[in-house]
Parts: sequence; structure tokens; C-alpha cells
Amino acid sequence: MKNQFIQLLILLIIFSTSCSKNESNTAVETEGNVSVKMSGTSFADEDTEPQLKLSNNKSLNNTQEVIVPLNSELSVLATLTPEPATSSNVLRASTGLKMATAPVSLGSGAKYAIAVYNATGNYVKDTGVLTYSTSGTNWNLSLPAGSYTFVAIAVANGQTFPSINFNQALANITFNVTGADTDILWKKLPVTVIANQTLAVDLILSHLFTQVQATLESTSANVVGNITAMTSSTISPNYGTASVKLADGLFTQGGSSTARNVTFSGTGLAWTSNAALIITEGTTVG
Repeated sequence: MKNQFIQLLILLIIFSTSCSKNESNTAVETEGNVSVKMSGTSFADEDTEPQLKLSNNKSLNNTQEVIVPLNSELSVLATLTPEPATSSNVLRASTGLKMATAPVSLGSGAKYAIAVYNATGNYVKDTGVLTYSTSGTNWNLSLPAGSYTFVAIAVANGQTFPSINFNQALANITFNVTGADTDILWKKLPVTVIANQTLAVDLILSHLFTQVQATLESTSANVVGNITAMTSSTISPNYGTASVKLADGLFTQGGSSTARNVTFSGTGLAWTSNAALIITEGTTVG
């Protein structure tokens, strides 16, 4: 009888161990792995850039012109023209006039964070604020199979990373930015996790604010003469702050508009300004 009891006990232990292993295997098989890489920045991500998406239904193919009188005899014709995707012109505007540019590195020392939200927009996890290094490793995580939204925010080395509470519903998250030079980089990407598979995700972030570089050309050295100097040059509007929605990257400008100083350099008939970042009206095209 004692031997039978011992045999029964051994069978129960073996059965229990087997069940535990099966349950453990089942749990693992319902998850997938995601490896996230910060692949650079661009001005030309038309699928996700918020201001460009907002502007798709606007008339962006029309050339805009304005005549600026310099004196009673001389005026300047200023022309703003949408650039084709293959152009190398230097006008890059987050309000709808963008050009295709190859992604560039985020740059060592940049600060970034990545947050994950489930199909209903509820918080799952985030990286915290990290410092980017070209030799750094990817962010690797395991998630239950399903649909997710990954959102990334970054700023260049030396800029202040905004204060963001990621641990809440995605639709409720806004954050404030002071000054266009903060140059907020943003990316949202839908990700589908499949059980027992590894998914590689490359994030190419988009600039939210407008970068403008102006070129002034004299039409004729005989009629107008060469340009010899450019002074007191500014670009406006340029607002002091922006309130950004994490879910879609759209922002609302704040504060008063203060013209941004730019410096021109060149010789002869053509002079070009330095590239300047400005905060424009975030929800309009202009």
C-alpha cells in the first residue's frame, strides 16, 4: 500500500511539472519580439509628417508672389514656389512645401524617447529619455501579439528634451516647446506584433518646425547692378512657443510672433541666407 502511494505521488508530481511546462510554453508563444532602430531624420516623410498630411487638400501647386518696394524706382519680386521631389533647392517648410531628402543620422548625443501604446491607445511602456550613439544598440522588447503604435521624440545634442508624461492615453498627451531651435523630431509608426516572431523596426524621424533658406538674385548686373551688401534681414512669422500633440505631431503656435534674423552672404548677382528654423502657424498653410 505504501509503495502504491509513493508511485501515485510520483505520477502526480510528473503530471504537475508537465502542465507547468506546457503553460510556460503557451505563454511564450503568444509573444513576439520587436527590435527598434533609430535610423535617422528627414524632411520628406510624406506618409507621416503631420503638417504635410494636413496640407494635402490645400492648393500647394500655386506660386505665391509679393512685390517689395525698396524705393521709388526699385522693387524686389519675392517668389515662393513648391519644389518637386527631386529638387535640391533649400526651401524646406513644415507647412506643406517640403522636398525629398535622404535621411541623415540623428547625431551622437541627441536625446530621444520611444513609447508604445496598444490598439486602443493605452500606454504599454517607454524607454525613458536616452542618449543616442552611433555605436548604440537597438531597443529590444517583447510584446503580446497584436497591434501597437510606436511614437518617438528626439532633439539634437545640446537642446532640451521636452517634459512629456508618456504614461497615459496617447490621445491625451501634449507637450510644450520653447523656441524653434529646439527642432523637435517626431515619428509615429503602427506595428503589428506576431507571436514567436522578431520584427525589425526602423524609425526615421521628421522635423516638426519649418526650416527656411532664402536666395536673393539680381536679374541683371547692367540694369540693377551687383548686390554688395544685405543688412537687417528677417523672416516672419516666427512664434515663441508651440504646444504639440504626441498622437499626430500637429502643433498650435503660442506667444507673439517675433521676426527671426537671418544673415546673407554671397557675391555678384546671387546671395543666400543661412538656414533658419521658425515656428509658423501650426495648423494652417502659409
